[in-house]
Amino acid sequence: MNRTAGIAAITLLIVFVSFGLTFAGTVERFEETIGNSAAQQFIEQNGGLYHPPLEQQLWIDAVFQRLVAQTTRHDINYKLRVLNTQRINAFALPSGHIFMTHGLLRLLENDEHALASVLGHELAHVEHKHGVNALLRQLGLTILLELGMMWLDAPTTEFVRAASIALVDIVQSGYGREAEYEADAYGQRYAVEAGFDPMGAVHMLEHLLPLEGTDLPMALFRSHPPTTSRIRRMESGALAVWPNPEPASTGLLTEDEESERISRAPQRKDPLVRYDVEVTESDTGRFLSVYDRQTERDLDWLDQQVVQDAAWSPDGQRLAVSTRTDPGGNWEIWLFNRWGRRVSIFRSGDDDFRTPQWSPDGRMLAYTQQSADYSHVRVGYLNGSGLRISRELQAELIQWTAEGLLLREQVSHELYLIVPPEIAGVTLENPVPRIVERKRRIEPTVIRDDESTITLRRPNVITP
Repeated sequence: MNRTAGIAAITLLIVFVSFGLTFAGTVERFEETIGNSAAQQFIEQNGGLYHPPLEQQLWIDAVFQRLVAQTTRHDINYKLRVLNTQRINAFALPSGHIFMTHGLLRLLENDEHALASVLGHELAHVEHKHGVNALLRQLGLTILLELGMMWLDAPTTEFVRAASIALVDIVQSGYGREAEYEADAYGQRYAVEAGFDPMGAVHMLEHLLPLEGTDLPMALFRSHPPTTSRIRRMESGALAVWPNPEPASTGLLTEDEESERISRAPQRKDPLVRYDVEVTESDTGRFLSVYDRQTERDLDWLDQQVVQDAAWSPDGQRLAVSTRTDPGGNWEIWLFNRWGRRVSIFRSGDDDFRTPQWSPDGRMLAYTQQSADYSHVRVGYLNGSGLRISRELQAELIQWTAEGLLLREQVSHELYLIVPPEIAGVTLENPVPRIVERKRRIEPTVIRDDESTITLRRPNVITP
């Protein structure tokens, strides 16, 4: 290469680099302008804004701000609003406009971990510019290049309006399956980094699964991957957050020591101190004994079914019982409320479920899932499916201790410990200020013997 050609190549490189930097800034300005314009159209087309009650709004904001703190695009001012429609959906527009519908908010039923998964998913769309990139692709490469050259002058109002209309249509139709998979993965990561349970994403998708075959939410599924496929990916992502089982000690537990350890488990004691629950032995098996101290009566919640164990939730609102309906049947875990009404059953095919143990926060229930070929330890959630946290280890659950889940390997009988990931729930301290008002009182009047009157004055008292 001669000297002239070398200078020409360097000059051309400088031009391309300069144009690239200019174009990058152009796209960001374009993203902000079009996103702001489309946001207003979005609100108008979806029934305006819904304003939740104060305490719920503070709860939503607290979840959202924890997620925003995990994002990396510091040029974006993220804003979250609720649309006044009962449709079940959520949307992200360029420039940081995040929307969720009132219908979706109702579906979540105050599950902050599921809410975090939804909002994290939408934040990921903005972080990775799925909206603006989809719009630029639809506008076409020629328009894209012309846009980069023309942005030194302000775009016309007609162009902004036409582009924002196209953006609204793209957002409502979806960004495509690969973009949705990417938003799922990053949204779950934001939720974990913000201290939320990664299974919130799974439970959210499980809420949507029954709707997938209906006509109502087609806009939600039009360009999304199959919900079952998304659930499998999210379960893998959630399991990756749980650490592998680690050896707990070199000592072994004998069967007698294990039985004694479980029998001492405080979860058999009613935290609200009304019921005495025991598992009694007889010639025909083990049975659940429930005594109501308040009515001084023995209760039969299981109609003399054989049981393996029972455990109260920490708040005393649920009793988990490992039972089976007949001697040759499979073990299941039945959940009862405080009045002895069965509210749900943990079951899976022909497997046996045994040794229920509650997590300290009462959100999860660990148990042994056993068959003729394997024995695993699972953690189930009250609001959705669970995880096989023992992974490939053939083990059974001993107890959920303060340190974590204590497991015993089936062949060697060695002990293993699994420490659950730390989950930080949202706590609102005095969300609604208490109003102190001065109450007006009617003062009594006394008539004297001389027919004069006197009013008895009470001291001024401010009552909350």
